[in-house]
Amino acid sequence: LANAEEITPSLHESKSDKTGVATENCSERGYSYTSGTRIVQCSGETNSLGECEISCVHTRETGCFPPDAKILMGDGSTKEIKSIRTGDMVWNPVQKKAFPVGAIFAGPEKNPLIEIGYGSAKVTVTDTHPLIVRAKGEPTVTPAALREGNTQQSVPDFRVKKADEVTKNDEVLATDGKFYQVELLRRLPVQEGQQVYNFELLGESDRAVDHLISSGGIVTGDITAQYEVNGVRPDWR
Repeated sequence: LANAEEITPSLHESKSDKTGVATENCSERGYSYTSGTRIVQCSGETNSLGECEISCVHTRETGCFPPDAKILMGDGSTKEIKSIRTGDMVWNPVQKKAFPVGAIFAGPEKNPLIEIGYGSAKVTVTDTHPLIVRAKGEPTVTPAALREGNTQQSVPDFRVKKADEVTKNDEVLATDGKFYQVELLRRLPVQEGQQVYNFELLGESDRAVDHLISSGGIVTGDITAQYEVNGVRPDWR
């Protein structure tokens, strides 16, 4: 990707292009271009209707999920994040509605991934990925309170923590709107060629509450929420 040719695309990098070309030539329609400081790699894929669809992926620079992470979709099904495409509808469990996917991100990860969970629920993320937590014994926080407030660390009842800041004294917000005490907390061995993925949820604002998703039964954030918890301005738009 480092030597990718800069190309001015006919569509914004977060869109898909149904080309209508013969599907046997679809895989040959790849190209790369730069968007700000990022390399964007586009490739052709034949969709379920037999159409050639161009899908673009940004190089990532921050926290994400492993390729097989299951994401809760707008229709109630789950989908591995590596198979999610621009335009897919992903469920926001706090806003109680689905939002479309915008830009998609992928790239290598050299640090250990972190597993966090309770009972049968488990999410695996990179160390700076955001989760909504509260300390054990703090007052109950409802999804409605989350929608009305914000998720900055100054809020006493709940906060957004990076995965590597979560402890077993914390309770994580689950898809059912309840908090559960963390029972599983471990760093995983780094896999050879380890790759991670994330995406932008096209919520109603840049507030973290509009960029919450569910993976493995636990509420976490998309790339915009990731940038917010790390105090970084999104740079791909």
